[in-house]
Amino acid sequence: MTQVLDEIYKEVRILRREVEELKEILISEVKPDKNEIASVEAGRAEFKEGRYSDWKNVRKRLNL
Repeated sequence: MTQVLDEIYKEVRILRREVEELKEILISEVKPDKNEIASVEAGRAEFKEGRYSDWKNVRKRLNL
């Protein structure tokens, strides 16, 4: 029983490693440029100030 569990554990570790490798290939990280960072910061400031629309209201305005 212990040997079977050890083999399963090894397989799980291998599968996790392979999944991580696939994620790195399929979802590559890209460093944001200055304009993207500025846009995110501006959006956060607007949110803190309460200058945003709820998704429910946006859908209503667009008749979705």
